[in-house]
Amino acid sequence: MEIINQQFTLLDGNRYQLSAEIEFHNPNGVGIEGYIILSINNVNVTQNDGVISVITPENQSCFYIPPNSTCTYSYNVEEWYDTNLVEEFFQEIVSAEYVITNFIF
Repeated sequence: MEIINQQFTLLDGNRYQLSAEIEFHNPNGVGIEGYIILSINNVNVTQNDGVISVITPENQSCFYIPPNSTCTYSYNVEEWYDTNLVEEFFQEIVSAEYVITNFIF
């Protein structure tokens, strides 16, 4: 797994966007099926603390990875945050895991 590109952007008002491209490698001689788990660090800069969220994204474009191939997964989320609770924060993907559920021979 390799995080190729990652960008966090504060948008107008109290919205933010987190986007990333993550490449998953299948070095096996057989195809694999599975799903992605992301760990995202939510950092409250004002209070100097962070919380790790573990999520399984709804869009699973890398459900199948052919033998000896790669799959690039694009993650993009835009959400609101409460400016009364957090004055300054950021998010970053700290890890990505591909959980294999089936081998395709």
